[in-house]
Amino acid sequence: MLMRSQRAKTAFILLAATCSLIVRPAMAQIAIDNGVPVTIPVEADMDNNFAVDVTDIDFGIIGATNAVGETGELIMAPNGNLDEASGNTDPVARIVSSSGPGTPGILDIEGALTNTLVYIRYSNVQNLTCSACGGSPPELIISQITDNAADQAGLWSVDDADPDGDAIPGQITTSGTGTALINIGATLRTDGSGTPYPSGTYAGSVNVTLEY
Repeated sequence: MLMRSQRAKTAFILLAATCSLIVRPAMAQIAIDNGVPVTIPVEADMDNNFAVDVTDIDFGIIGATNAVGETGELIMAPNGNLDEASGNTDPVARIVSSSGPGTPGILDIEGALTNTLVYIRYSNVQNLTCSACGGSPPELIISQITDNAADQAGLWSVDDADPDGDAIPGQITTSGTGTALINIGATLRTDGSGTPYPSGTYAGSVNVTLEY
């Protein structure tokens, strides 16, 4: 049984940034009388925009066997490599791939502040469902999101008691031209219900927040 997982659409990217304070020097010399206050303007140029090109996460063509009380997993690393062995502990609950490496998610950031730390946070996962399959097909669970951020701090897991609240943001530093590249992998898991997965296109999403 083969299924093609549609690229998991990013629901939205929340862009957030704080401003840099710029105190502009006086354009002309002024006279200040002894003991008399003088008003000095303070200005700041606000730029809260990230320009981001987004590539969806695509596992390609997969097959899955569901079993009651058992789960199988398919892990995609941030470089797209697929690992179908480590999560498949029971032969009756498996997710396998025959299409080679998948396509990781990519956030290609441009137009950010230069040489600045950017935090990456994940939330609000929507598991993969097959809307065109009919009936009530089981979900493919997105059990984990991971990226190439420093110290692998961007790890997001539904196994956490409060995944949205407790997730530690990953972090990456922009270049001298305000660019950065974030590669995102994910782990799919069967739901353990025992209901067979019908063939079709399965799609889900996860929200990404970028902030200074």
